[in-house]
Amino acid sequence: MSNDSLTTEADVWPRLPLRGWDLVLIVLLAFAAVLLLDAVLADVTLSTPLLVATLVLQSLLMLGAVCAVAVGLRGATAKQLGLRPSSRRWYIRAVEVALLTLPLVWLINAAVQWLSNEPFRNPQIDVIAPAGFSWFTAIGMTVVTGIVAPIAEEIAFRGVLYGWLRQRFGVTIGVIASALLFSLAHGIPALIPALAVQGVILALVYEKSRSLWPAMITHGTYNTATVILLYAALGSGMSA
Repeated sequence: MSNDSLTTEADVWPRLPLRGWDLVLIVLLAFAAVLLLDAVLADVTLSTPLLVATLVLQSLLMLGAVCAVAVGLRGATAKQLGLRPSSRRWYIRAVEVALLTLPLVWLINAAVQWLSNEPFRNPQIDVIAPAGFSWFTAIGMTVVTGIVAPIAEEIAFRGVLYGWLRQRFGVTIGVIASALLFSLAHGIPALIPALAVQGVILALVYEKSRSLWPAMITHGTYNTATVILLYAALGSGMSA
């Protein structure tokens, strides 16, 4: 029996029908959509419900740009984008990876704050809880950051970006480059080192599992744990 006959579908990396300019087009469409959203909301006072809805819409706009180009223009399938089933073991392992590596991510954030010689304050507080603690905001932001954002970001950064880089430059460059771009795209300088480490871990989870679902679970666990910690600190009157 030949080696080829022993190759399973999970062993074959999904090849994306995308070109370099397609990635540029996705970025331009997503950026233009977000700018348009910001312009529409420029004179609007963002209440908590509207802020939650805006963050959901931003994730949907990113996902829409990916689908418009990758699926609509190039005909990419769900499997090529990484949306393939994985084993139950990987779904459990995805949570374990997040919980085991989360202390490292938090330690990197603390080290960056210490090296900057500034009082510790998590910059995500201004986005996640601009008005302080409330149960509605806590629940809404947990859903947005723990479910909606991980789905959109994993399809964009791991499914499309990492997948495209991997098939052209290999795993190492794909992991590092996609992680750096993932960290820079969040636009918060103080969080770039920690987000880059997160990006590496998420790309490796995708690489090893051959599916975006475990990466989404790891990403969602990261975000949910962080949001819960931030709101717990706010609820207890602590400075985060």
